[in-house]
Amino acid sequence: MPTTKKAAAAEQIDQAIRLWQEGFYASSVTLAGAAESSLPEPEGGTLFGWLRVAGAEALQIPEKHVVAQHLNHVRDWLKHDAPGNERELTPLDGFFMLARAYSKFIMVHGEDAQTDAMRAMIDEIRQSVRQLVQPFVDALKALRAISTDPA
Repeated sequence: MPTTKKAAAAEQIDQAIRLWQEGFYASSVTLAGAAESSLPEPEGGTLFGWLRVAGAEALQIPEKHVVAQHLNHVRDWLKHDAPGNERELTPLDGFFMLARAYSKFIMVHGEDAQTDAMRAMIDEIRQSVRQLVQPFVDALKALRAISTDPA
């Protein structure tokens, strides 16, 4: 069955959205991560790139540590044989990878390339973004407080 990278990425993102909505966060993270990795780097950077730089500045650690310890930690734990046999996967884990894949897809292919599932996801996220993102914001604030604690 012939396809394109664009069509395959759209399909992966659509299925990742469906799985996320159904509570299958491991599968959602994996598919969204595959879609994100298959897309070319757009001009102007990506959400991932911005988070890498902003995280390094906020936490005062090298960008490669932000990537390994924070941005790709869940994806890599699922993808590779790594230490730690158990962990809790949350809606935020899936949301975070979906946001990365979706934003890169839109930056590469434009908003007109969105699928119905992508449009519906964005509408749903707009309605509940505060609830989903607040734990991440709280975690970053806690990390920042620890990293700036003079003790």
